[in-house]
Amino acid sequence: MLCDNYVFQYEALKKSYIEGLAHRLSEMEEAMVRSDWIALSACAHRLRGSGVSYGFEALGALAQQVEEKCDARAIGEIPQSMDAVNQEIARILSTR
Repeated sequence: MLCDNYVFQYEALKKSYIEGLAHRLSEMEEAMVRSDWIALSACAHRLRGSGVSYGFEALGALAQQVEEKCDARAIGEIPQSMDAVNQEIARILSTR
């Protein structure tokens, strides 16, 4: 019974997390438009960790790519990585 409660709580948290992905993506896109690579790296870092925590390993890996490109100032490569993050978030949202 106790395990069932934890599973229920986890699923509720995961649902809330998924519902907030569009906002997280928006924050990342705004940072990219401002060319604020430090903020974008921080957002990507948080998305990487939280994505993996909720079982979205692909999202975590794609966010890590954005983070690494920001940290390396590989500015020309960031839009392509952001597109991949955007597509993965769209996929996650379409399956809920």
